[in-house]
Amino acid sequence: ATICVEDMDEWLGIFNIKLRHMREDIQSIEWRNNRLEMQSVSNVALGEELDRLLVLLQIPPEYEVSLTGGSFDEGNMVKNIEACEWLTSAIKNLEGSNLDPCYAKLRAVREKRAEFVLLKCTFVRRASEFLRNYFPSLIDSMLNDKDNFTQKGLLQRPDHADMRYKCRTYARLLQFIKSLDKSCMIPLRKAYCHSLNLLIRREAREYSNELRNSSKASKSSTPSFEGPAGANQPAGIADSPAEAYSKMITAFIPLLVDEVSLFLLILCEIS
Repeated sequence: ATICVEDMDEWLGIFNIKLRHMREDIQSIEWRNNRLEMQSVSNVALGEELDRLLVLLQIPPEYEVSLTGGSFDEGNMVKNIEACEWLTSAIKNLEGSNLDPCYAKLRAVREKRAEFVLLKCTFVRRASEFLRNYFPSLIDSMLNDKDNFTQKGLLQRPDHADMRYKCRTYARLLQFIKSLDKSCMIPLRKAYCHSLNLLIRREAREYSNELRNSSKASKSSTPSFEGPAGANQPAGIADSPAEAYSKMITAFIPLLVDEVSLFLLILCEIS
């Protein structure tokens, strides 16, 4: 009996050691499984984060076309504005203050940020060059339109409605140019003001010539019957230099106010 008890005690000791080893093996397996599960979750999160980062680094093909070589005709302005909105947002998203510091140091991010800046410079240069040429060409077309200066005797205020409409078409584009590079606005303002000055000076000269001719015609005409002075004068003819000056002021001061308001709207007060 003693021998049996000793054998059982020995076997129990052996089983105890084996059970301890099994528990250690199970704990090791669980630890490795937990690590693998955590690594899998981390890989999924990393993949999603990299996908979001790739979205920030990709240039949509349709926007790239508009920014690098698209037309600035009125019909393409919607596409150009959408491309400007994307570019402004893309540059802002890659700024250090809006990006995780660990991403800001990545080579791909730094290179893509430089590419976006180059894209911005290319677009601003193209858009500014177009508008610097567009404003003078728009005014030249009005100066060369004989219908604008052949309304003899009517003495009407010049009509700039069509010109204002066309300028407002590019107001949003000017807004984005200013947000991307404020320094480009000074040449644009000079081009716009110089061209508009030529038009208003020409219109004022034609208006004053018409007033002068009307005044001469009034003085040389002979009344066909007695009546109050100026009773048979055509409408709009000035009786004196003061009245002629008053007519010009009445016609051109509101015009100048409207033009200054438009200038402030599209070239100065845009934020």
